[in-house]
Amino acid sequence: MSPQPSTAPISESWTDAAPAISCAREFVAVGDGERYLFTLKGVPIEFEAEHIRRKGDDLYAQITVRCRLHGARTYGGLLTVSTENISSAYTRARFASILSKQSQAPQIDWTRLVDEFGIRLLQAEATGHPSVLLSETPDRADDGYYDVLGVKLPMFGTAGIYAKGDSAKSLFGLYALGELANRGVPVAFLDYEWDPSPHKRRQALLWPDGHRPPIRYIQCTRPLVQEADSIRRDFLAHGIRYFAIDSIAPACHDKPEFSDTAISFNRAARYVAGTQAGQLWLGHVVKNGQPGSEGEETFFGSVFWGNLIRCGWFVKAQSSGDGQPLICAFHHRKRNGLPQLPSVGISIQFEADRIRVNRCDLDDRAPDLAAGQPLWQRMVAGLRQGPRSVEDLAEELGAKPDAIKKAGQRGTRLFTKLEGGYGVPARLALVERRPTS
Repeated sequence: MSPQPSTAPISESWTDAAPAISCAREFVAVGDGERYLFTLKGVPIEFEAEHIRRKGDDLYAQITVRCRLHGARTYGGLLTVSTENISSAYTRARFASILSKQSQAPQIDWTRLVDEFGIRLLQAEATGHPSVLLSETPDRADDGYYDVLGVKLPMFGTAGIYAKGDSAKSLFGLYALGELANRGVPVAFLDYEWDPSPHKRRQALLWPDGHRPPIRYIQCTRPLVQEADSIRRDFLAHGIRYFAIDSIAPACHDKPEFSDTAISFNRAARYVAGTQAGQLWLGHVVKNGQPGSEGEETFFGSVFWGNLIRCGWFVKAQSSGDGQPLICAFHHRKRNGLPQLPSVGISIQFEADRIRVNRCDLDDRAPDLAAGQPLWQRMVAGLRQGPRSVEDLAEELGAKPDAIKKAGQRGTRLFTKLEGGYGVPARLALVERRPTS
């Protein structure tokens, strides 16, 4: 548990100055060092530093001072909140003078307290994260992947889903969060595109039986780099373990084409997630006709958007209308730590009183979308009716024979080679799967 500001009742008659100097003090880093607490034991004074940043050689931080001294000029228990240059002795002395006046307690050596807090903070920031032996770092028993209808999402780290507009990205993101919430995972939806009402209606249609999975919702109006602190506090308060950002372009502080924009966004998102949450980025792809649009199956903007995620899914969708479901093909494109996963077909049926989301077979429901599957997956579909020669299979799949041969050699768990003879060419076949007892 992260340390929390002191709330224990303190005697209002405390006036002795000596304990403020001689009493035990505690200085702790909260979270991953995003804020620090400096607490006096037995004395109703506490300092907190956050929004820590360097400007040149100076270290700045927003300082909050809590005080419960009798007669102190406080608001909600706060003596003051101010952004200060911690590196400057003059600034620290001026700040201590303000605290002395606001506290109505000149008997306390505020200058000494502020100096000690500032020095501890400077030392902590100079030390940073000490090195550790990789072999001795603790393991996370649940450091794996969530599976939502075959779409795998890292429990920690970042997943990405990117597609053209009207490909049901937001709907699937909401559905994935709801499914995780039904498994007991605290989740949140950060919305930069819409407002809560449409999502509430979608939630009711996705789960029409009266049970609504608990999805926390935050409507964001500023770039993520500016919203990160308030979101992080909310996530800590509610124990959020997974969240989605819809979508990354409007959440940027600058043009998404800039590498610095993607890098800053990633830092802010990792800060929000901390060490306990995974995240899903929803975004658009480059439109046809824009530079780099040919063959681009990644986020619109800088290449860093695709480089920074851990697991990426490119989505294509098609619908024949007339009440037919929207078929979405989720193609696995970024796979850090994972083997190449098969493409996943998702059927979304919009009805008057509900939305049905189910897994489907792309080869049966959407052959055009199935063409985007990995070659080995298309080979599996082509061999289900029986063994085929490399040449026949290559012609059917529109692939080069050498590519078929290499995929067959790599996929020894899926494919086997049947030797030919007497005018019969060698053929590829699926490995027979026998049930295990």
